Amino acid sequence: MKEYLINGIIGLDQDEKWMFDLLQNAGGEDLRFVISSPGGFVYRGLAMYNMMRNYKGNLDTHLVSLGASMASVLALAGKRRTAESTAVFMIHNPMSFMEGNYLDAEKFLNYMNGVTKLMRRVYSESTGKTEKEIKELMDAETYFFGEEIKESGFVHEIKTAEKSESRDDAIAYARIAVEDCIAKLKSAKLSDDPGQVAALLTEIPLAIAHNPAPNAGKNTMEVQKMTLNEFLSQNPAAKNEYDAELSAKFNAGKIEGENAVKARIAKAAPFLMSDCKYPNQIKDLAVGVIKGEKSTEGLETAVAVYDALAEKGNSAAAAAESAATAAVSGQQPAAEPSKDGVIRNEADLQAAIADAKKSLGMEVK
Repeated sequence: MKEYLINGIIGLDQDEKWMFDLLQNAGGEDLRFVISSPGGFVYRGLAMYNMMRNYKGNLDTHLVSLGASMASVLALAGKRRTAESTAVFMIHNPMSFMEGNYLDAEKFLNYMNGVTKLMRRVYSESTGKTEKEIKELMDAETYFFGEEIKESGFVHEIKTAEKSESRDDAIAYARIAVEDCIAKLKSAKLSDDPGQVAALLTEIPLAIAHNPAPNAGKNTMEVQKMTLNEFLSQNPAAKNEYDAELSAKFNAGKIEGENAVKARIAKAAPFLMSDCKYPNQIKDLAVGVIKGEKSTEGLETAVAVYDALAEKGNSAAAAAESAATAAVSGQQPAAEPSKDGVIRNEADLQAAIADAKKSLGMEVK
């Protein structure tokens, strides 16, 4: 039986091209993959998992130290799965990074939901646990140590390591490795484009181990036709063109970076809390800010006007109407200035804004 090591970050240190070439050259011989990895890119990891599960020969996996995140999925690709008594196994919801407006965010959310459900199904089918049980474990980002990995059904056998290690120390080191992996993924030039993940989910068949029993027999599945990933692996030029097209589609219409989106959400979120004192007009503006349809400046102005008028003793309804008006540009002024505190013309609007800024200690020009 030949052994191969999967270590480092999946997608950087080893990727689907490496796996494809390795399995092609193996010619159906019995293989064992020794795993020591904190995780890596979702797209590349799922492609590697598919290839391992579809290998026509017998393929086993052995967890020698850490199998976290995407590496935990690869550990489940073996027909026979073992782990060291000091090994750590971690599952959580997949992570990724994006930029763009709220439409991009909605697409990204759909992609990540699909990937999360897929990984949940892999864990469930491999262990015999329900998807509800797996969801709770993934949501909590759960670490398993030694015998716990077997007791939870992720491996068939635990092999006693030569050197002992405490559970607390092993998991502490594992957490450090995972955090370091996440930092490297953020700075890597490679991308885990949601478009690539979507293509993987729809065009590459996923093979799942339906029998978690130790003596499940040999995996004799064979791919009857070339998958998208295999085609791209054998045609680098086509893969580059495919990746570039997906990246262009995902980045089309991008209007701001991740920091700008976070700042916008942070500014608007307090006005959507259940205990928020502000009226629906303000809350509607906050929703618009999060969606990218309204400016944070308009929201700030509306809040300032509402606070100033409310402090002067205006009714809540009048203050809310004035605040909503203050946030909208291009209104035609009324013929006569209002005298009831409600902003109905340009002069009233500018006066209310000036009063609000003055009360807040802001510069009035």
